[in-house]
Amino acid sequence: MRVVLPAPSQTNIDDRQDCLAMYNFFGGWQSLAISLPSFPFPLLSQGASANKEFFEQTDFQSTAPGEDEDVYYQAQTDVHRSPVGYDKDLIVADPTTEDGGLLLDVDSVVEVRLRGNSYSGLIRSIEKVPEWLDGEIAGIELEDPIVGGTDGSFEGKQYFNCRPGRAVFLYLSQCRPDSRFPTGEATYRYYRRETSQDFGGVDSPIEPGYISPQRFDRGSVGRNKGIQGDQNSCYLDVTLYSMFSFNETFDRMLLRDGDAADLPQFCAIQNILKEAIVNPLRKHGFVRADRVRNLRLKLDELNLLPGLTNEEKDPEEFIHTLLKDVFKSQPLFKTRHGDTKEIDTHYLYQIFMDKNDSLDLPRVEQLLHQSFLDNELKFVEIPDCLIVQMPRFGKDYKMYQRILPSLTINITDLLENYPRQCTICGQLATLECRDCRPDVGICEEFIKSFCESCFIMTHERSKPHHKKKALTVSEEIRSLSQELESHEPLFQPQMMELFAVVCIQTSHYVAFVRAEPQSDQWVFFDSMADRDASHTPGFNIPIITHLPGFEKQVQDEARIKGTPDDKKLPEHLRRLLADSYICFYRRIDSKRRDPPKEWVSGATNY
Repeated sequence: MRVVLPAPSQTNIDDRQDCLAMYNFFGGWQSLAISLPSFPFPLLSQGASANKEFFEQTDFQSTAPGEDEDVYYQAQTDVHRSPVGYDKDLIVADPTTEDGGLLLDVDSVVEVRLRGNSYSGLIRSIEKVPEWLDGEIAGIELEDPIVGGTDGSFEGKQYFNCRPGRAVFLYLSQCRPDSRFPTGEATYRYYRRETSQDFGGVDSPIEPGYISPQRFDRGSVGRNKGIQGDQNSCYLDVTLYSMFSFNETFDRMLLRDGDAADLPQFCAIQNILKEAIVNPLRKHGFVRADRVRNLRLKLDELNLLPGLTNEEKDPEEFIHTLLKDVFKSQPLFKTRHGDTKEIDTHYLYQIFMDKNDSLDLPRVEQLLHQSFLDNELKFVEIPDCLIVQMPRFGKDYKMYQRILPSLTINITDLLENYPRQCTICGQLATLECRDCRPDVGICEEFIKSFCESCFIMTHERSKPHHKKKALTVSEEIRSLSQELESHEPLFQPQMMELFAVVCIQTSHYVAFVRAEPQSDQWVFFDSMADRDASHTPGFNIPIITHLPGFEKQVQDEARIKGTPDDKKLPEHLRRLLADSYICFYRRIDSKRRDPPKEWVSGATNY
């Protein structure tokens, strides 16, 4: 469309022509066909001072108070703007003389202004792009898609890969460090606050003694609930909330007495964790950021994990430091590789495996079983708690675009020498075949167990090359199995229940947590969900959201598989599937026959 410019009061040339001008509307370059008046007018391309005055007087870059930006510009210019910016492939903001991007680099978490709104994202590239763009251009992957975003491409060149609609390209000088995550020691010292008012003034009292996990009610959700985030603390906030809010699996750490083998800071760290964080969280549902800051400062004194006071860390690093180095807890589980005698101990298990392309929607249970099978691992004892890290590495690599956290996992076949049922007939199994693979729609078990007769029936002709492994079955177990009715399990299958999932998106961690005692109730926790910037430097507002019906959504695999477009899934379900990072499981107590003590976690016969 054409814009007719009014005649300026002074002129210095007598050029009468139509020209094409580029101007930065809404943070994107736009083409305007400008019809010049019939008397001399300074050419826009010459950069005359009159041009600058004209554009300043026209006020293209500001809206009237209270007016919607899009409506305002449409009324002022009567020009239809492309929603995607220059070349329909880019959003570029004007460069600025401010030093906004001097300390930023690839992988910096930043905040940018586009079309009057603030967006957070991660710098994925810094390049010199087309010659007409002076200065360094930052390619940014936003946390959420926007109109005009790309898939990481610019003018036909792919600078990085991301989901469609999340990539924008701006001058590096337009970027600012994300205000949610101040970084650097100087920044930390500058922003160090000393009073509760500096963090919003919400009460967070010290609670001595021991308080059991809170019961879920309406008071458990809302704004200023959970643990308040500050200074890149989200990894720590969501881990502590997952471990202690509705769960007592790790309470042994809070209650044990110190001894001579402990670190000098042990008692101080235990008191802060118990009386300033866990107890207030369970009693009042809120922990102020300065309480967590005190824990970080005390942990930082140990010099075990540098940068604990202000840098980004991964939850697995914090878990390992807390459980092993500070509290010297017993390992959560033990494994044995193949037929070796050595036993390995673990606090967390990361799934390592070759990608299985036959899994259209991989479940954590499937991935765990395949990982144990591929690496020839077995649990030596029944674990009380199992922390599983997905086959991904932070924000940089994901083996699968979607992973469904299993609400329960059956670890019976992962236990060394634990009585199993035959996959075919249900009787006591005596053999295992590691070469068999799941039969889609029939038997999807990754680890197949057989009695002698069923193995011969299924393998003698069709699978003679498969290698069998004898299972250790005592005479006592054989006798006991013969006394039971056919197909009745000898012992209750060993099941574990999901109670929390930590997710990561663009360097920011959040958590899904099962609320007790209503086991089908879930909440979503974000320690930095909102921010109050009414005064410098401001503070974060943690929010807990109740997710009614969430467990049913997770169970509906048919709907998930039938909805390949993530945008069409409920938002929280989409985040769970796409961003799952660490899953927390706890043992479900057996309600039938107790297993022999040598299979129970903490047994001494190994």
